[in-house]
Amino acid sequence: MVFVGIDWSEEPHEVEVMAESGQRLRSLRVAHGVEGLTKLQATIAEVASDPARSWWGWSPTTGCW
Repeated sequence: MVFVGIDWSEEPHEVEVMAESGQRLRSLRVAHGVEGLTKLQATIAEVASDPARSWWGWSPTTGCW
């Protein structure tokens, strides 16, 4: 399992991907849109044994989560 944290922004978004142990696996910036999402998905596929078992959290720009 991996944990994905996204600091949402207008451009770009800062992302941290961590293992269950707390080890940082990747730090990256992704663009807003399809290209950025594709990069994020590829990164998770590289580091997760089962990408479907990932937990995501992000900081919304407005309102409550």
